[in-house]
Amino acid sequence: VIIRSKSNVFKIKRNEFFLIDDMLLPYIFILIDVSKKEKYIYKVKEPNNDIRYAFESSKKDEIYFGKQVLQNKKNDNEIIEEIKKIGSV
Repeated sequence: VIIRSKSNVFKIKRNEFFLIDDMLLPYIFILIDVSKKEKYIYKVKEPNNDIRYAFESSKKDEIYFGKQVLQNKKNDNEIIEEIKKIGSV
């Protein structure tokens, strides 16, 4: 799943997240700061999906990805390797 932003602040809406999550397929979020051309990865850890828990425990319509995203800056080759890992699950 790719999310683009004009800064390093990333968010996802409730309905978009559950549409993705309900497909029951493995996924990661690739977050792109288009202003700095930086890319980050947020790996969804099952069964403890932090985003799902945040939505289920609140009435918020959107959730911001936390600071842990900014510690996961990746280059294009690293992103390709992560995508390959998902394909082999």
